[in-house]
Order: sequence, then structure tokens, then C-alpha cells
Amino acid sequence: LVCFRHLSSILLLPIFDKTSVSGLSFSDIIMDSKIVFKKSSLERSFFSFSIQLYLFQILVSGCISLYLKQSIKPVLVFSALNFLYHSIFCCFLCSIRYSFVNDNTGDKLSKINTANRITCFRISTLPTVIYFMLTENDNFYGILILFLCFIFLTDFLDGFIARKFNQRTKAGRILDSCSDYLVLFSIAVVFCIKGLIEWWLLMLLVIRILVQGSGMLYFIIKKTPMEPRSTPGGKVAIAGTMIYLVISLASFTWFRLPVTLKLSLEILLGAILFFSNFEKIFLFLEHGKKTGVNNMEPAP
Repeated sequence: LVCFRHLSSILLLPIFDKTSVSGLSFSDIIMDSKIVFKKSSLERSFFSFSIQLYLFQILVSGCISLYLKQSIKPVLVFSALNFLYHSIFCCFLCSIRYSFVNDNTGDKLSKINTANRITCFRISTLPTVIYFMLTENDNFYGILILFLCFIFLTDFLDGFIARKFNQRTKAGRILDSCSDYLVLFSIAVVFCIKGLIEWWLLMLLVIRILVQGSGMLYFIIKKTPMEPRSTPGGKVAIAGTMIYLVISLASFTWFRLPVTLKLSLEILLGAILFFSNFEKIFLFLEHGKKTGVNNMEPAP
């Protein structure tokens, strides 16, 4: 915990205003890393919740590894990498701290709300899922299926809570978009390595992510950033990918799908991923027209 605190403080220095660390030497900051989190209660909420997520993932993976008599070496390596992952995630939360504003009231949040906590939890589970997949113990797969079902259900739960209890924020939309593609892409890569899904299906998912990311990056460079939002095609693509990944793992662990049915599901998902790109491209073109980015005006 002490290492986590110091590492987070050092990594967060470029993010915070210089006035928060003025007059302090580098050694002073290392000796008393609490100075970084005196900025506001929201940053302290990021730090404490990141620790809670890290400890929960370590507890879950440790207990399951102990129950299945997994060797200690991969558990220790996983714990170290998971620590680094959550440190970086804490820094990312601080980098978007100004987006934690309620859409309805316009008030800045003093701590992470429930909807955002659920989304953060989904992002936090990524190292644990990969750890379960990469272990040589096949007994992990049965647990992983249930774990994936729970993780994917949170994708619908956080949106429901945000709408039901007026907890919608720009930060929530950013986190939700990041979690969807980060989790799905990482799991799909591991599944492809394990031979659970076809490589061309992974490529279609990569193309979908590149279209989304390149479009958003383009408008950020043009200083007319596009508000992250979900679309019907995007929802269907994400939900379809989630369902197919669970079915693929279940067919590998519990039962065997007929080849024809498996191929039909792959073609259906591939078509959804492919055609959802056109919906996103259309939205990018509309945003370009609205902001004037696509208008080629002669220089004065």
C-alpha cells in the first residue's frame, strides 16, 4: 500500500497544477505523498477506490488460485502487474477529473458515484480475466465463464443506474466507452491465441476499434472533440461480441457447438461489426459538418 501510494503520487505530478507542489523538492514529495491528494476530495476518492479495486482483485484471484492449488510464482507475477495496472488506471481517472460533472445539475462530483464505480470495476477486472485465461489449469475456465457473465452484466447495470438515479456524467461515458473496447479487445486477443475465435473475427473487432479511435482522435487534433455517446449499432456490436465470447468459452469448456452453428454465429457477429462502422463514420461526418471541420475555406 505504501508503494502504491508513492508510485501514484510520482505519476500524478504532471497532472496536478504546479501550485499544489510548489516549494517542494522531489524528496519531500516522496516522503509525504499526501500533498498530491490535497487538491480535492475527488482525487482522494480516485486513490482510495483504486486501492479497493486492486485488493479485491488480488483477494479473488488469490483465493481461487489457492483453492485450485495454483503455484505461487504466477500469482506473485500477476499481483505485481496488477499493481502497475491499477496505478496507471488511477492516473487516468485523475487526468479526466474535470469530466466528473453531473449532466443534470452541472455540479462537480466530490467522489465517484455508484454508476462510475461499476464501470471502474469492469475495467479493474481485466488483469484477472487475462490471468485466468493464460493459466494452464483448465479448472479456471468454468469459473471464468461465470466471471465473464457477471462482468458483461455490469455493462448494462451502470447505464441503468446512471439514467435511473440521475448519475450521468461525461466521465462515465468516457469510462464506459474505454471499458467496452479495452475489455473486449483484450479478451478477444487471448481467445484468438487459445484458438477459441477465428483471427478474421478479431481483425473485424480491431477495425471497429480503429474507426472509433481514429475518428475521435481526429476531432481532438482539430480542437473540436466529439462527445462520446453510445449508438444502436454500437450497442448491438458490443452486446453481440460479449455473448459470442461467453458462448465460445462455454463451448470449449462445457459442450461442443455444431460446426455449422458456430460458423453462422461468427458470420453474423462479423456482419454486425462490419456494418456498425458505417454508422460511426456517418456520425463523424455529421459532427464534421456541424463544427465546420470538413469545410475547406480559402485562407484570407
